[in-house]
Amino acid sequence: MEQELATINCAVVGGEQFELIQFGFPLPQGQYQAHNLTLLDENGQSLAASLKPTSYWPDHTIRWCQARLLMSLASSDKNRIYAGHSPNPPTCPKRPQLVSLEGNILAVRTREFFFELNRSELSSFSAKNSRKEVVCQAGRFELFISEEHSAKGYVQSCAHETYYAAEKPLFVEVHLKGFLATNDGASAIACFEQTYKFHYHSNKVETSFTLHNPKAAIHEGGTWDLGDPNSLLFDSCAFHWTVNELETIGCFDELTQQQLRSEATTFSLYQESSGGESWDSLTHLNREAKVPMSHKGYRLEANSYREVGDRILPRLSLKAELARIEVMYKDFWQNFPSAMSVKDGVLALSLFPEQYPDLHELQPGERKTQEFTICLSQGRGAGGSYAQPWVQLNLAWLIKCQALPWLSSSADPLQALINKGLVGEDSFMAKREAADEYGWRNFGELYADHEAEGYQGGGLFVSHYNNQYDPIYGLYRQALIIGSFEVLQGARELTRHVTDIDIYHTHRDKDEYNHGLFWHTDHYQKGETCSHRTYSKRHQRGVYEDHAGGGGPGGQHCYTTGLLLDYWLTGNEHSKQSVLQLADWITLLYEGKGTFVELLLSWKNRYRQDVKNFFTERYPLDRGIGNYIVALLDAYAITHKSAYLRQIAQIIRDTVHPLDDINQRNFDDVEATWFYTVFLQAVARFLWVKREHQELDSDFIYARDCLSHYARWMAEHEEPALNQPERLEFPNLTWAAQDLRKVNVLYLASYFDVLSRECFREKADLIYQKTVTGLEADSSHVYTRIQAILMQNQGVREWVLAQPEEEFPEAGRYRKVNNTSSTYKLKRLLQSVMACTLGFSIRKELDQLRRRFPKLTKFVGPLDEQH
Repeated sequence: MEQELATINCAVVGGEQFELIQFGFPLPQGQYQAHNLTLLDENGQSLAASLKPTSYWPDHTIRWCQARLLMSLASSDKNRIYAGHSPNPPTCPKRPQLVSLEGNILAVRTREFFFELNRSELSSFSAKNSRKEVVCQAGRFELFISEEHSAKGYVQSCAHETYYAAEKPLFVEVHLKGFLATNDGASAIACFEQTYKFHYHSNKVETSFTLHNPKAAIHEGGTWDLGDPNSLLFDSCAFHWTVNELETIGCFDELTQQQLRSEATTFSLYQESSGGESWDSLTHLNREAKVPMSHKGYRLEANSYREVGDRILPRLSLKAELARIEVMYKDFWQNFPSAMSVKDGVLALSLFPEQYPDLHELQPGERKTQEFTICLSQGRGAGGSYAQPWVQLNLAWLIKCQALPWLSSSADPLQALINKGLVGEDSFMAKREAADEYGWRNFGELYADHEAEGYQGGGLFVSHYNNQYDPIYGLYRQALIIGSFEVLQGARELTRHVTDIDIYHTHRDKDEYNHGLFWHTDHYQKGETCSHRTYSKRHQRGVYEDHAGGGGPGGQHCYTTGLLLDYWLTGNEHSKQSVLQLADWITLLYEGKGTFVELLLSWKNRYRQDVKNFFTERYPLDRGIGNYIVALLDAYAITHKSAYLRQIAQIIRDTVHPLDDINQRNFDDVEATWFYTVFLQAVARFLWVKREHQELDSDFIYARDCLSHYARWMAEHEEPALNQPERLEFPNLTWAAQDLRKVNVLYLASYFDVLSRECFREKADLIYQKTVTGLEADSSHVYTRIQAILMQNQGVREWVLAQPEEEFPEAGRYRKVNNTSSTYKLKRLLQSVMACTLGFSIRKELDQLRRRFPKLTKFVGPLDEQH
């Protein structure tokens, strides 16, 4: 057998022996294709699995794969998995059909039950037992705007897919999309997505529901406060089921492993706040700058029984004449306010409960995904399995596969520093607790404690981090390196927060904002009422040099690699779509759509240093363009469209040149230019992708020569930033962490440039030792921003040293083009005018005017959403 691929760890609760497990894993190049891949247990026996490739190597063998398999987990708490070659050619087994359609009803069959869904109106599902007796009836889904007004859901698309392991059915996945409209059906106020996963063997139904406000924010003055005129304000939102012949209700707390009630006939549970010591934190300011929660924790009522507590993770058990129904609401207390109740035989799951002492506000372009599981079993006996498996990929296997660049198992002194951010009193989780980063809008977010340095005021300094320097990627890497379930959970929770809250989910605003990632809270400011949207009207102006104090999503804050890794590891479609949308967004931000309106704006902005100059064809040498390249590389990793690589090659050509006079780059102005290393890191990753494809062509040689040219300058001139603190506005430890980028650029350049290898590595090692020593000596290395930078940049040095030497083509021959001359600029202007003329469309021009100047809509009409 091959080397061990993964270990499935599990603590089993309940009587169900088999558990459906889903995980992603990499494979080495050149070995596996869809027809010959199988997964094996410790005894070399093939496992019943559905395998779906999600990424390929250049030779079209599988690079990443999603596995869905059914395993018996009762016999052992550790189950080792291996990759193997299937000895038999693929067959087309006869498979049972589990889905049928009849009018507007979609019916799904599991081992013991039949489920029915309405394909036109959003509601819950109904369930029948094997004798076709109704166990529970589908109830309404309703969003109450107020006591007098409500909205219903209307399904626009319904898709389903059945997953099998050979002839064995695993589950049926049903995906609904639609909109919510008021009772008269005249006004659509929100959108929704809902996914049901009907497990064949366990009769579980896993549900994911996403509520989305697709409108654009007004963001007057570049501020994004709660209370926006286009926010969706509503009173409650819930799913309902009617349970036939309900007898008793019980509640088990998975958090404490305590049975709270076992024989009730009515039940109500409401979690209003996190229940933590900081439950009324300023993290939870509403649109009126008030913390609306009135009490700590939860309240439970069952018949005449009353209980109050801090935190609860309930498993509700309903015993009925025909079946037993168990309900789990994922992250119940973390996503407060949450509620569940049973009254007069009606089960209600309140995703946004009416008991909350304030209206719920879904901001424009914001969405929220909630998850719950309902498990049915025949009769009134024990319920289904509540196994809690997690898959730990084998680090040695990951390194062997080379599917993740820069991953190494070599000893690294940075690991001890990073561990302090993962475990203990200075960890991300401890900071989450201190700031109470809980509640449906905040859960998963990291607390930006570094922004509070030097704060002398009273109370908590609230600042949100919004995935700066891609801690999703960093946390996933750490989970793989140290094998930690808690870190893995933190990565998943942060991913869900970023994809729901931090990304601006609308196409109705400016192109440079739509589907972009919001920045962290404005530096040295409290979050106030802008929540996770950077800028508040309550913020002070001019708090640091060149402070802007307004704006929106920007290219210098675009991080996609963690989302890509989440997709590869979990199969999360939201993460996949976020990567592709962010790549499209950042492309539009820098390239535009080719309209005259944009051309005029580019003339206005021709002296700005952070945007593409359309009159010299040059991009700024900064982290925005580095992030642009990385986003395109991540989109390429998903789609394998070679156009992304051609686009990157042109960006590199229009940013740097192998004959650049680097002294003119003004790198002595560290504050204004430090992020050139982010760009060079992105160039190195592009080179690695080209090397994987063995495309050592002119694009590869040009990019490699640019990297070498700048690395030679670095080897001669660069030094640790804190060696000259007088050049820095705030000479703090963040600069030491950022110096790791210099180390990485020099080491990666040494891999591709054999002639300068020793020179590059000698300078890199000097900076590295100084950086590590400085980080170890300063306790502020536990700050969130520093930890994120360490996690993002760890491992490159060790990875390069572990690689065998390769031969690459000789340097190219170049002639420098003077793209700053008046003649060149005039030529470029004429080309731009001609391009706009050839692609001219009055609809596109009006569309741009509407997006950029909303007040003009009364003269030119409403937004054409097709553009």
